[in-house]
Amino acid sequence: MKLFKIIFIIFITVQLSAIVVNYSDLPGDIQRTVMPDMEGRVLLNDLDTQLIENATFERELPQVAEGWPVSYTGSNCHNGAIYVNMDADPESEILFGVGTKITALNLDGSVVEGWPVQLGFYIWSSPAAGDIDGDGEIEIVCTSRNNTTANSGALYAFELDGTACTGFPVTQAGGGTNNACLYDLDSDGDMEILVNVRNHPQGWVYVYNGDGSVYDGFPQELDYIPGAGISAGDITGDGIPEIVALSYNMLHVFDLQGNILPGFPVENTGYTYSYSQPIIYDLDDDGLREIIWGGCSASAGAVFAVNEDASSVDGWPQTTNYWIFGTVSLGDVDQDGSLDVVIGDQVGSGTPVDHIFAWDASGNALTGFPAGPTNAIYSQIGIADLDGDDEVELMIDDNNFGFGYNAYNHDGTQCVDWPLACGTIWSSTTMGITPVFGDVDNDNQLEIMGAATDIMNWVVECYLWETDTAWNEDLAYMIIDGVNIQHNGLYDPSFIPIIYPPQNLFVDETGFAIWDSPLVRDFVGYNVYLDGIFIAFTTDAFYDYNDGTLVPGHTYIAGVSAVYDEGESEIIEVEFTYSYFIFFPPQNLEVDHYYVFPDNIYDLTWDEPESCNATLINYNIYVNDEVYETVAANILELTIINAPINANAESTFYITALYEDPSGESEPSNSVTCAAMVSVQSNTIALYNLSNYPNPFNPITTISFDIAEGTTGILSVYTIKGQLIKAYKFNSGHHDHIWNATDQSSGIYLYKLETGSLSKTRKMLLLK
Repeated sequence: MKLFKIIFIIFITVQLSAIVVNYSDLPGDIQRTVMPDMEGRVLLNDLDTQLIENATFERELPQVAEGWPVSYTGSNCHNGAIYVNMDADPESEILFGVGTKITALNLDGSVVEGWPVQLGFYIWSSPAAGDIDGDGEIEIVCTSRNNTTANSGALYAFELDGTACTGFPVTQAGGGTNNACLYDLDSDGDMEILVNVRNHPQGWVYVYNGDGSVYDGFPQELDYIPGAGISAGDITGDGIPEIVALSYNMLHVFDLQGNILPGFPVENTGYTYSYSQPIIYDLDDDGLREIIWGGCSASAGAVFAVNEDASSVDGWPQTTNYWIFGTVSLGDVDQDGSLDVVIGDQVGSGTPVDHIFAWDASGNALTGFPAGPTNAIYSQIGIADLDGDDEVELMIDDNNFGFGYNAYNHDGTQCVDWPLACGTIWSSTTMGITPVFGDVDNDNQLEIMGAATDIMNWVVECYLWETDTAWNEDLAYMIIDGVNIQHNGLYDPSFIPIIYPPQNLFVDETGFAIWDSPLVRDFVGYNVYLDGIFIAFTTDAFYDYNDGTLVPGHTYIAGVSAVYDEGESEIIEVEFTYSYFIFFPPQNLEVDHYYVFPDNIYDLTWDEPESCNATLINYNIYVNDEVYETVAANILELTIINAPINANAESTFYITALYEDPSGESEPSNSVTCAAMVSVQSNTIALYNLSNYPNPFNPITTISFDIAEGTTGILSVYTIKGQLIKAYKFNSGHHDHIWNATDQSSGIYLYKLETGSLSKTRKMLLLK
């Protein structure tokens, strides 16, 4: 047992209503006990004060570790510590942002070699840690800004030995707001740095690469100054992260190209946002993550939750009595198996009038909540088992002098042995400094980290407390500001994403199936089913069911599912009737019509018909419903000079396919009608007869074409997305160019022939 005598200031309440005032208009002694919002405003309950002496507290609490607290003069502290293993030993080191420094401390309170590092501006946040350059080692990152105007600042990144990373610091026209966020946006093995930059009255979302360069598509401008740190994570279910940023007035969500998502930005009329970083979590268990954050109205507060389409989650928003500055906390407070939403409100007041609010995922208040009254809560509430009773406790900061941290039980009652003193100076306060939990010395027991700022003399005292409580990871929910040491706001303790199936399955009469991939990146392949029975695994988005077992005239059910590391999607199915003898027509007939005195030239090209069980032998070329010519099956182009038509009349062209075993003629292809012409540029007959054979091919095909006398041509091969693979130059004459696609993957490719002002493009299919 230890006895503590604490003297602190309490304000005598003379009115119950809350008012908004400018921070700069307050007396100095009141300024020290409140925190303004991002526009310099404060919510106050009253302005009358008097000094009283509080009674003694008797309590059993965690013990300050030997070597602590560690003090820094001329400093302040925001958002709390992180802990990282910075060297070869198994123990973690503890990092705080203090004033214009980042300090790194060993568990005995000694300073890690190479630290603290000096910044050019105030950090105003917790440092972040992650591998930003892909070297397999963690780097330490923070953003900073000018103490007054906030119109200048810099982004810093350091190696674990305290040396600056290549490309840093990065000067910013305006300073970063709150924590920097680290996230591997492009899945290339290194984390990008996301920062909300304030250059009043402008706000910007910046994304940086690990070398300090700006990420493609950014910066993107907000509607006004930033309101909080950035978060990142997939909210649309496509496996690709989005970027979530709060301004003072609106919630913005961007894709990786910098486009704003449909429905955003979201504005809640009458509400502003300060310091409350968005949390990303599947709140309603629908397989998609939602965005959760807090805001301030004229005199009250609210917690908002929206879906990926910007609609409100059922049961939300929920209101609080006063303003919300802290980041929302998540934790299973009532131990019912689902996470709850926890937040504290704040108002400048002479007596405790603030509360801890806790709701289930549907917005229903938990039994015992709101808890309190307590003093103003400015930071994220820590949630963990602090006393070994297999229930969570809620640890909060406090804005009173000499008070420290307070704690409440899972049922809303105050922990009897608390508050926990923090700060050796009577004017020290933990306001805005998030408590941090972990087993940093690997002794399987809980340690607590925190800090207090003496706001009379601007001295920060950093603390490490040891406990006899077993470290219970299952009950450790909110242990670091912004969820993790990357401060990315993505809360995923047991998230199971939607496992999307393939799309648009189609099977033709021959049993050939094709489908679209699911709208995600990280699937392994596909399971193929016939009448509900698994028959194959493939990584291609097509499959031929005709393996000799299908019976002509029978109807079957084809099925395909997507396979993920996490499991298999639902099976999508479609019926098809297998027809053995079906004569498919040629496809995609095109006619290029030129006139070179005195001849009309008709350049016909077409694609092979879909494959069937009969053998394709010839094509019949029809002009005005009469067979003009029969060509072999390996020919996919024909030039007709002066078709049997009258001058200035129309000619109609179509093609049929001729088969044997059994013998038959297909239905016509699409038809094309052309009118005769009497004059045209003479160079338009510069190229014709462009085709490739075989098509489909594996892996070699011959591209044939003719280039008119006196001209040259360029043959180019592209992916279906238009990415150039190869380009070749040819002189006039006939050419048979062999293209080897050994290094390419299966799919559709384009080949294009250009000469003079004329060009033609054809498709070819590589099947491996």
